[in-house]
Amino acid sequence: RVVQTETHRMFNAGSQDAASMVHKQVYKTWTTMQDDRVRETHDYLEGVTIPVEDEFYTYDGDYARFPGDFKNASNNINCRCILNYIIKA
Repeated sequence: RVVQTETHRMFNAGSQDAASMVHKQVYKTWTTMQDDRVRETHDYLEGVTIPVEDEFYTYDGDYARFPGDFKNASNNINCRCILNYIIKA
């Protein structure tokens, strides 16, 4: 579980870092697997689009720059969410 969770976090951290280096308006959209295993705090974020430098906030007050970056470990363990990035000219 730890290896899977950390691999997921590192993939998303790298994507976030790369998107942050683009010198245009970049937005990120939270995307879940949309199945019955998605936790409520992540389902709450489904489809939310924000500027790449901003953080996502759950209804319970937790926050993250990307999946796997939450302060509360229970929101990171076994997370399968991803971000989709959009560049606006």
